[in-house]
Amino acid sequence: MILNREEFLALLEKYQLGKTSDGETKRIEQFFDQLQQNGPTPLLSNKKQKQLFGGIEKKLPELQRKKQRRSHIALMAMASIAACLCLLFWPSSTTFNSENLSIKTSMTQDSLKLSDGSTVYLSPYTTLIYPQQFGDNSRTVELKKGSAFFKVAHDEDRPFSVISDGITTRVLGTTFNVSKQDSSINITVASGKVMVSSKQQSLSLIANEQALFTKEIGLNKQRVNAQLYSNWMNQNMDYGSITLSELSTVMKLRFGTPFQFQDTSLKSSKVRVSILKGENVEQVISKLNYITKYNLKINSNVIKVSKSN
Repeated sequence: MILNREEFLALLEKYQLGKTSDGETKRIEQFFDQLQQNGPTPLLSNKKQKQLFGGIEKKLPELQRKKQRRSHIALMAMASIAACLCLLFWPSSTTFNSENLSIKTSMTQDSLKLSDGSTVYLSPYTTLIYPQQFGDNSRTVELKKGSAFFKVAHDEDRPFSVISDGITTRVLGTTFNVSKQDSSINITVASGKVMVSSKQQSLSLIANEQALFTKEIGLNKQRVNAQLYSNWMNQNMDYGSITLSELSTVMKLRFGTPFQFQDTSLKSSKVRVSILKGENVEQVISKLNYITKYNLKINSNVIKVSKSN
């Protein structure tokens, strides 16, 4: 599991103040020992490393320095790492302080209450990994596949992070949706502010903004209608005017069945439809076929859309 820069610095500060648990102390000291054995990574010049090392050393409590004298090499390496916007690979127990749990959905939605009071709504065909109890410094879950909407309980002392295939979404307390498909990941903010990071880029998002990541292009930001990504779990939904492209997003999130358009020009066509509590995908398709001029057929979890004859 990945521990990013802010989480690492928070743990380091806690260690310097002598407030880490036995397990956290052991992990930090093992990390220091490993740096001593392997040598520092040349992330900065020697001159800059010495400047950063001096600043960190001055901040260490005198008693702590006497009790736990670290090597010059290890602390310079720590200064380099702390100063750069890099990601550190850390044992999973650093983030997941207790037993990891997993929830998987099949053809239906599900929801989950996390130990901090946050709520996660999971689309069909979604897998989420989370700890039974969050640690003292951070709250981290992993979206392995599918889509999930997060209502995060506010906690300034413990940032909430969602990791998905190398992309980290970090918040203090807000609402947002994360979707992971085969070749892309998108993060859509319904309220508040989030930070989305890959190894090369970082983006800040506010409500009605979406970050889209692909390996070919990287991270891009765009404006969207966040309601499409935040209302899909509601019992009843009424759309007075919605494009077929937007409806495809809703159907994918609610039922796990996106549209496949025979003619791409159909994407901008608008329809009016209500999706009620208890209705399954076949019932919604039947309704659309009756009230619109389009023909929808479901096959292998994909809804094929064409013009009616």
